[in-house]
Amino acid sequence: VSQSRYCRSTFYNDQGDGTASPKKIVKRARLADRDGTVDTSWGEKLHYSNGEDYIVKHGPNDYGGVKKDIFMQTYARA
Repeated sequence: VSQSRYCRSTFYNDQGDGTASPKKIVKRARLADRDGTVDTSWGEKLHYSNGEDYIVKHGPNDYGGVKKDIFMQTYARA
């Protein structure tokens, strides 16, 4: 990804000094209460496990599974 495209991204703020920071984007998530799969926006199925993965809604009909430890390091409660 080119620097100009990266910094104009809807996901990052250009800091004006050659760096970018992630924008705060509110997403819905829940800890999986059963094993299952979600359909990704790129057409694959992602598997999730009861009590081990969070199901994250990234957008309309766009879901993902995130391991609990990674979720806790990556996301903050809104």
